[in-house]
Amino acid sequence: MALAAPGAAAAATAPAPRADAYRDQPPLAYVSEGRVLVLDGEGGPPVRVAGVADACCVAFSPDSNYLAFERRGDLWVAEHNGSELHRVARSVARWSWAPDGQALAVVRRTSPDGTGGTGIEFVGAEDSGIRTTLLSGHRVLDMAWSGLGRRIAVSAVPADAPGGGGSQAQLFMLEVPGPYGEDCPALCPETPLSIPVEHPVAESGPLLAGWSPNVESIALWTAPTNGATLGVVSPRGGGITPIAGTLVRRSWVQWSMNGDSLLVVQGTAREVGAPRDLLLCTNTTACHPIAGGDEAVADPAWSRSGTMAYVRTDRRELWIANRDGADARRIEAAGEGVAAPRWLPDSRHLVFVRDGRVWLLDTTGPGEAVPVAGPVGRRQGARTAPTREPADLSPDLAEQLYSVAP
Repeated sequence: MALAAPGAAAAATAPAPRADAYRDQPPLAYVSEGRVLVLDGEGGPPVRVAGVADACCVAFSPDSNYLAFERRGDLWVAEHNGSELHRVARSVARWSWAPDGQALAVVRRTSPDGTGGTGIEFVGAEDSGIRTTLLSGHRVLDMAWSGLGRRIAVSAVPADAPGGGGSQAQLFMLEVPGPYGEDCPALCPETPLSIPVEHPVAESGPLLAGWSPNVESIALWTAPTNGATLGVVSPRGGGITPIAGTLVRRSWVQWSMNGDSLLVVQGTAREVGAPRDLLLCTNTTACHPIAGGDEAVADPAWSRSGTMAYVRTDRRELWIANRDGADARRIEAAGEGVAAPRWLPDSRHLVFVRDGRVWLLDTTGPGEAVPVAGPVGRRQGARTAPTREPADLSPDLAEQLYSVAP
């Protein structure tokens, strides 16, 4: 299969999913053979979003009211239960939900490989007729919403820049406050503000790894074409403080819920199972390894209470640890071949992908993991890379195949 999760070959022999076991949890959406299905979180059977095939890259809105996904390169939005489906943009290269879930930022694909784009478009989630475009004279490289308000950081180069144009890349801050009633029936954007950033590598073209939840720092890659150096910068601009050499993968750079700590998978080798460190960074730049080293580490995740989870060893075993990385322990009930673990809001249950299924596990009890959804995956022949992430990704991409409502 193209874009298969680890263990997909064993999916045929994996236990049948038990949707009834997924109770008292937020809705969960997933891609199965190109279809989009939704679990209601109350134990009901999965509901298919009608008429959808060849889909990928599902993501609930931050307010849990909507579900977005790609289908044949276009961006579609439905209600959280799969109803009221409508297309919001064609030929998308990047897209991301606004923090309030009322709009999406979209970069259109203008080159055959999907790496280009002219300007950044903002589209209303419920009414896609509400839209506006900013930075229309630029090719957008990347974008990241802050967690508060309607501010978005955008990395872009002039549309007429030759080649990659990395030496001309700029970081912009955009404010897009609408749509909010009679005072602002449209999106009401403010003028983009250029933020001066001192690049340590002249040919750098920044890619954004995300804002800290306290909006005091932005993590970004400053040399994506030269080994990928991850660093942090103030949203007011200035110098970039390097942290580590990493692959360009957002899901491997995870801020804690209060923004005081950062988990980073360090290592630039692209081979499956290559040794990597898991770094814990406090005060933004004081980093130290807490796992890995001579073995593979991947897919870190924070719970709301501060417990961390990650995948360890070439057998892809699930581990959890305290906020400071101490008391690390393997969760044997999860088995091997784990990918894309995510904590549920109760900070007690985890969901993850294994053997082509989404599994649910209570980390506080002696019970076994239960498959609740699947099989997950896209159809044979689909593109092997989702378009809303940079191209340098690890093989599984399982985090793109399911989403849990916040």
